[in-house]
Amino acid sequence: MTTANPPPQEDIWAFGPIGSPFPDNPVHALGQANMYVALWYKHGRPVHGRAWNNGGVIECSFPYKKAELTGIKDLGGQIQILQYKGDHNSLGFWYEWIKYKDRFEKAEERQMLKCGDSLPILWKDRKEGAILGYLDNSTEFALFSHDGITELLQGPALDNMWIIVRNIKGGPPSCECKNCYRPPPPPPPAPESDADKAGGAGGAGGTGVGTEAGAGGAAGAGAPLPPRVMIDEWMDIRAGDPWPERKLMKALNKTLDTIPGENPDQYVALWYQQGEPIMGRVWNDNGKVAAAFGWFDKEYRDKVGSLQVLVELADYVRGFDYKWVPFSECGHFGEKEWTPVYVDYPKGIISPAVMTWEGKQILGKVAAAFGWFDKEYRDKVGSLQVLVELADYVRGFDYKWVPFSECGHFGEKEWTPVYVDYPKGIISPAVMTWEGKQILGKADIRNEKVSSAFNGKENCIIGPAAQAQMVLCRKPRPGYKFD
Repeated sequence: MTTANPPPQEDIWAFGPIGSPFPDNPVHALGQANMYVALWYKHGRPVHGRAWNNGGVIECSFPYKKAELTGIKDLGGQIQILQYKGDHNSLGFWYEWIKYKDRFEKAEERQMLKCGDSLPILWKDRKEGAILGYLDNSTEFALFSHDGITELLQGPALDNMWIIVRNIKGGPPSCECKNCYRPPPPPPPAPESDADKAGGAGGAGGTGVGTEAGAGGAAGAGAPLPPRVMIDEWMDIRAGDPWPERKLMKALNKTLDTIPGENPDQYVALWYQQGEPIMGRVWNDNGKVAAAFGWFDKEYRDKVGSLQVLVELADYVRGFDYKWVPFSECGHFGEKEWTPVYVDYPKGIISPAVMTWEGKQILGKVAAAFGWFDKEYRDKVGSLQVLVELADYVRGFDYKWVPFSECGHFGEKEWTPVYVDYPKGIISPAVMTWEGKQILGKADIRNEKVSSAFNGKENCIIGPAAQAQMVLCRKPRPGYKFD
């Protein structure tokens, strides 16, 4: 049974000028790795927009009349970024994104986040990419800024857009605290009958989508599946912060036989530079977060700033599994059993990867070392993100490290890469083997490239040799599916 929350506290907003260090614990827009809820005042009038992390510092965009305002000259002074410091047990609420058309449902447990007549609204299914703007609650006009202009939408076009609310009941679906209900494990699926094999019954009709799995359960199970998380959880932290208490995604789920001088316990991380997602590695340096990046032939380890780490959610939280698989198994396009953990980007699909170098292993394109344009970044990295391994009972999927050859091709596959989407490519975590040693880095699925930052530069494996490198993938569990 879920314990009641304490009285809800006020929202927290971090103040900062453009170009200042990115704040801790920022609130993401739904499903967006590098888009955060921002607020600005014009002549005392609140206007919501979006902020993003560029190399550890604040950048932003706000719609105002017919123009997009982005720089210090346009905005002046400071902007604010929404933060969430704590959990529902300490703050009395958690942030939830709901569709605008559902704003009047469950009004007793949802409080709309707004300042004056302005409230954040996410145009998630925009053809050119999701974008966060603001809705004028007095006129029901929504404005979105991009490329120097502002777009205005109204009426039915707003129905399927997303707004953020304060939910004062219980905790989020991914919560692993002792006060939140843990659903029992789903029953094993019934053996497939001859009729099912012939296509007469069953199928995917009872499969839930996203965190709403449970509308029918696995075929033949006889009971609905509990709702579980179906998306990766990236947690924002800063280089130099105390090492997080949550379980993070570890390269190959083990201590690597890594490059001399590198910490063998490496974890998947994500950093942004000039809008490009860069995966690398983070490690625990005497209780503090340490990070390194590769960019333009150099290694950067100092002043990294803010970044993101991948959380390994508990087994009962997620509806999928993780696995490290060879590039050759996950790098193709189309259906596959395991799909890469990745970030999509115009130049490629970027994933975490463990690279074997001179017989040693090292994690690349993640949070402790980030490579970009053949350079390594370790200092002045600033804020970044790490992939959190959600508890097993929360997630409806599993993780696994598989060879690039198994997940990097187009077509059907059991495991699909964990990735960050980006116009130039799809970026996934990967463990690279370099001269017999392993190190955590990233895989560019689209361009058949695996790299990691160490020894002062970004080191790359390109072409057929990339096929044997290990890529972090995930697979939905029976009865669950990815959106």
